[in-house]
Amino acid sequence: MREETNERSMQVYDVGLWCSWPSLFPEYVGRIQASGTYAAVVCVMEHVRIEKVAYAAARQVAHPRIDRWSKVYIPLTVEKRGRS
Repeated sequence: MREETNERSMQVYDVGLWCSWPSLFPEYVGRIQASGTYAAVVCVMEHVRIEKVAYAAARQVAHPRIDRWSKVYIPLTVEKRGRS
């Protein structure tokens, strides 16, 4: 019998973050390894030290599906905070 784990494998994701919407191009882009599209968005937001974006999009590299969110907010600790 095989033991199952609940851990998701890490994949590479392309992420775009828009601070103002609508806008033709995202203010921030990144390629990051994460366990899912939302986790990739959060990781890029933490990396660029922003707490909120008007719009975010992410897709796993080499896959056509794009996941999108609007009005994403993640509270950052004071030492991680840049512009918000």
